[in-house]
Amino acid sequence: MARGNRSPAPARRQRRPARPGSRGHGPDRARPAREHRVRPRPPGARAGTRQPVQPRHLPGRNRPVRRDVREPLDGGLRAEGSRRGAPAARSGPRGGGDSGAGRGGVRGVGCCGTSLDRPPFPSVGSLTLPLRTPVTPAGSSLPVEAVGLLVVDDEEPVRIALQRYLEGQGYEVLTAGTGEDALRILRRHKLACLLLDVRLPDTSGVDLVPRLLELEPDAAILMLSAVDDAASATLCMQRGAVDYLTKPVDLPALAQAIQRALRGRDTRIETNKLNHWLKEEVAIRTAELRLERANLERISVATLETLVNALEAKDPYLRGHSARVADLSAMIAAEMGLPDEQVEMIRTAGRLHDIGKIGVREEILNKEGPLTDEEFEHVKTHPVTASQILAPLRHLRQVIECVQSHHERWDGGGYPEGLTGDAIPIGARVIGAVEIYDALTTARSYQERMVPELAIERMRELIGTVMDPRVYQALQAVISRRETLVLLDDSRP
Repeated sequence: MARGNRSPAPARRQRRPARPGSRGHGPDRARPAREHRVRPRPPGARAGTRQPVQPRHLPGRNRPVRRDVREPLDGGLRAEGSRRGAPAARSGPRGGGDSGAGRGGVRGVGCCGTSLDRPPFPSVGSLTLPLRTPVTPAGSSLPVEAVGLLVVDDEEPVRIALQRYLEGQGYEVLTAGTGEDALRILRRHKLACLLLDVRLPDTSGVDLVPRLLELEPDAAILMLSAVDDAASATLCMQRGAVDYLTKPVDLPALAQAIQRALRGRDTRIETNKLNHWLKEEVAIRTAELRLERANLERISVATLETLVNALEAKDPYLRGHSARVADLSAMIAAEMGLPDEQVEMIRTAGRLHDIGKIGVREEILNKEGPLTDEEFEHVKTHPVTASQILAPLRHLRQVIECVQSHHERWDGGGYPEGLTGDAIPIGARVIGAVEIYDALTTARSYQERMVPELAIERMRELIGTVMDPRVYQALQAVISRRETLVLLDDSRP
């Protein structure tokens, strides 16, 4: 453009003179000094640093924008036809999209809201839900929190309507059209609540409930049915559902039902955690009490064994008698196939079986000749005396029974109660037979010591009268095996 044709510059705006009494800056009025205000520094802030100014949220302006921060697992693929996803390709001449797209511009949408020509990543709007159990490089599974709801219905319009409404309520929603699709989704994702139609193309929703709960025991399942059937509702509740709703679904009522179901789910989870913690605490405390009880029992038995040792120290013929009876009785009990606890009980009873001799007069215990009838009756009181000594120890109840009955005979001719056969405790039968064997194989003031083979042969005459035949067979087997081991030891160079 030529210089001559340049348009003239606009005239500069003239400043109007200040009115009298105003705060303007006239030539006859000095400019006032600006007041300097110091904003107080927040606690902890350093001197010389500027504090950020919080924005004011005005109507329609400066609103915080909600952004999705999670990245999809499929590398950016989003479900077509989703409310929050990318816009679907339009069909027809305007959109230029796929000619096979259905009504509404959804092109090949699968049961989970994903495109059929893409990998089956279940999506919620623009979000692809995380996998159920992501695996670390080391191979360990990481827990994943519940991500939302699953709508299982064979009618696509129902699925779409429920998905849009529930997403508007703030839930993340997956959809499935068959029972197998629902199971496949639940294997990959951890969901909090399921809306399940009673009738599905491939299975019954009632039969599907237990299978879903096997995959997700904490899930809250709400049943949807077109028929208000009390029997069907009862059956669903028995299978594990928490609510039963009829179609057409009242959406506000559905939202309230979902909230109730989720609250109930949270309560069940917390209750299960508390019960698990209580079980652990009870188990730990029970184990501690058992250890304490075992220690007390061990201390009490050790104290009683000390008394037995003091008693045997007075008689050289009885020295070591209780220990030998205890060990051999335990071996016979094990040979008979008795439980380990019962074997140890019989061992303890054998160790304490003669503790009642504390009440027998010493002149009778140390007498070298035969006893008179009166003296023998006095000796026969020692089993009862032993039971009286052990009575305060309630944990030794079975031991007391064995100690009191170890002089009973198989035919009922024993003492103190004259019991017969199986009425005699098995431990008492074993200890009685072993005491006879030990008396025959140790030197006494009234007899010489017998070799084990001769003692076993001699005891054969007592089968069925004094001894239980089964106890004798076990005794014979144990002595035969022990003597074989002794011979092998003697043959070594």
